[in-house]
Amino acid sequence: MIRISVERHNHYICGFKVTEHGKNEVCAAVSLFTINTVNSIETLTDSRCAYDYDPDGGFLEFNLLEYNEHANLLLNAMLLGLRDVERNYGNEIFLEEFERSLNDD
Repeated sequence: MIRISVERHNHYICGFKVTEHGKNEVCAAVSLFTINTVNSIETLTDSRCAYDYDPDGGFLEFNLLEYNEHANLLLNAMLLGLRDVERNYGNEIFLEEFERSLNDD
């Protein structure tokens, strides 16, 4: 099962983590949404970000280092696509969202 954690701060997406493998079509969809989002943020925005990944798959962690309206729009578009994948393959994907509190800084 693919696990995706989306982190918010003040209701804005500030990062996400993808772990584990799943069925090929689900992995492909998740990879498409997440990797395209990272590449788009790097290429199309002035956002500072950090990420780590396993080139063999099964792990991607992304953090936005400062708020950027354009990056947040791209992250919300990614989340919209991931929710569709979850709706269609709910037994293959676990998607969670959480709000980071000020105490977590």
